Amino acid sequence: MTVDAAGRLAGIRLADAAYELRPDALERLIVETAGRAQVLAGEQALEITRAAFGADSPIVGHLASELDREPPSQPMGFRV
Repeated sequence: MTVDAAGRLAGIRLADAAYELRPDALERLIVETAGRAQVLAGEQALEITRAAFGADSPIVGHLASELDREPPSQPMGFRV
C-alpha cells in the first residue's frame, strides 16, 4: 500500500495470498493497513515539520493536534 504525503491512498498491490481471504476479511485488512499507512505518513510529516520549524512552533502544534484527532466513527464516503 502506498499513501501520498497527506496520507491519502495512492496505490495498492495485493499478493496472491490476499485472494485466499474471505471478502470481509480482505476489506478489513485493506482498511486497517490504509489506516496504519496514514498514521505513519502523519508521523513522518510531523518529524519533518519539527526539524524545519522547531518543536515549539505553532505550525508543529497545529499539525500535531490534527494528527491526534480521532477519525469519525462512521467513514464518510461512497461505496463502489
